[in-house]
Amino acid sequence: MEKLKNESDSWDLSKKLLFIDTDNNFLQDLATSGREIAATPRYHLHEFLTRIYKHYNIVLWTSHSLSTLKEEMKSLGICDNSQYKISSCLDRQLMTNACAVPGKVKFVKHPRIIWKKFPNMYSAKNTVIISSDRVKRDDKHGLNESLPRLSEYLEYISNVTDFTTLDHSNWEEQEKRRIYQRPLIENYISSVKDMINNYKVKQLNPLRPDKNLLVLDIDNTIFGMRNNAPWKRPHLDDFLKRSYEHYDIAIWSARKMKGIDLVMHWLNVTNHEDYKIAFQMDGAAMIMVEMTGLVSRAKPLHVIWGMFPQFSPRNTIMLDDQKANFLMNPQSGLLIKVFPGQEDPREDDELLKLTDYLRLIAEMKQDFTGFNHQNWRNYILS
Repeated sequence: MEKLKNESDSWDLSKKLLFIDTDNNFLQDLATSGREIAATPRYHLHEFLTRIYKHYNIVLWTSHSLSTLKEEMKSLGICDNSQYKISSCLDRQLMTNACAVPGKVKFVKHPRIIWKKFPNMYSAKNTVIISSDRVKRDDKHGLNESLPRLSEYLEYISNVTDFTTLDHSNWEEQEKRRIYQRPLIENYISSVKDMINNYKVKQLNPLRPDKNLLVLDIDNTIFGMRNNAPWKRPHLDDFLKRSYEHYDIAIWSARKMKGIDLVMHWLNVTNHEDYKIAFQMDGAAMIMVEMTGLVSRAKPLHVIWGMFPQFSPRNTIMLDDQKANFLMNPQSGLLIKVFPGQEDPREDDELLKLTDYLRLIAEMKQDFTGFNHQNWRNYILS
């Protein structure tokens, strides 16, 4: 802890905390010229540190000696940089033995050392650790965009209240999904605007203030057919009742409105005493989109957000069994298991588990875009 005290001036406690494992992350592969070995910075290294410094206190941690790390930083031009500051440098002496077997050791880098220095300031909720196996290496020409993409991701999540709700293990896929989302919207912005101006939703009940929005598909999501017999998905009424506490509920199906009315009447959910359906939308509100050579119909939530400004990606989630329906807004979509599946429909418990997830993210009262809904099962107890 003494090693950290003289560096307190470099800390801005309004920022979040970023640990970087320097053992393999900071250098390109060593370039050999004769007998001399020259270390060069990773491609985009200084740009990366400059961008994330706006949002994070940066801690460098090596499994070697502190003097070796300092020499490395000096050779890379990291020391006394005018664009960013390193808050702390840690070495192997501050690593923790994580092996529970007596007589054996396995040293790891645990951020607890910083959490103890700043109690009530830093924890798992506002700390990110970058390890070498999560960032691709530069190739021999230095042509790798991992650090720019990583800086985009770190900047994006810096507004999230609780990092424990995030799945950093697939950060690249999340970043690609976020990047590709905007251009797709811009390609079809005129179609979305036309839909906002001309489509008429079927309003069933008034919207309530300060509620999130839950958009539900019908077929194979809350209702299904097997052997020409209709099935109401198990736990549907309890799911809607408990979700209604935190969400206004909307129905959006590819069916025509008459078909939606028919199924909703059969399910007996339109006039239920324990919950209300706010509005319904049919297939006429969907648009044709093209992405990576594939053409598909999609449900652009931007239509709803344009009609009802109190809703946005920050407080909207859509459940559907077709991933293509999320093309316009992948961050807001949750892919539900198809119903009925191969098992006995009566044993389906998907809505039971989703009830807990929807309650969890609503009670956390934070921006929904910080959640990876595709990993929703990891947030709840099975």
